[in-house]
Amino acid sequence: MKRFPEPESPIVVKDAFPFEQLPAEIRNNVYRDLLIIKFPMMLVHDRPSFPDLDVPSFTLYPAILCTNKKIHNEAAAILYSENTFYVHVDTPVETFLDPYWQQANWSEMVLKPSIGLHAGFIKRVVMCSKDKGEIRDYMEIEARLLAIGIELCELLLWAIKFSDEETMEMNAMVNQGWLKKVEATELKKHHTWFPNTNELGDWTKGIWLMKREGAKSTAA
Repeated sequence: MKRFPEPESPIVVKDAFPFEQLPAEIRNNVYRDLLIIKFPMMLVHDRPSFPDLDVPSFTLYPAILCTNKKIHNEAAAILYSENTFYVHVDTPVETFLDPYWQQANWSEMVLKPSIGLHAGFIKRVVMCSKDKGEIRDYMEIEARLLAIGIELCELLLWAIKFSDEETMEMNAMVNQGWLKKVEATELKKHHTWFPNTNELGDWTKGIWLMKREGAKSTAA
């Protein structure tokens, strides 16, 4: 995901609407209308084959971030803290650290998002694992997220979807101290979630493993 623009200098418009004089609550609602979308956004482009959820009916309007520094900071906090982001988990941790990852016949894909200090605003991340039989423990996930500037223990939502039931059950048993099973339909009630499309299939239904509230280690 490319970094959203930062303001170079304030935009001066004669007789402009005094937006900054509005109550903070109203300004925040405007930011939400412009910058919150109804499905998770791709955080790291680690796999060209992974579905890019490009749904035309939901569009971001990041131009407001260029207005001035104050509005940029207010709007960026909403953009990153209230949207949900998703990423694959099957590639090695080191590929998260490289600026590019290449595979035969695939074009370069930017891996690490240049979001700078805004990474700390992110509070909701979901992942997908298609590798059968792989165990994903707390330390691995923590390292992957730290590589892109996100602290697992600070997330309000972290959940993972496995492609087969056997792998999901294995991970549920090994990670029962910090993960719990939850239906996708339940997640959809409380968080922005994936649209019902044939491309996504089981993403919109079935069991996910979600981080327990307050979990900070495998012993939590």
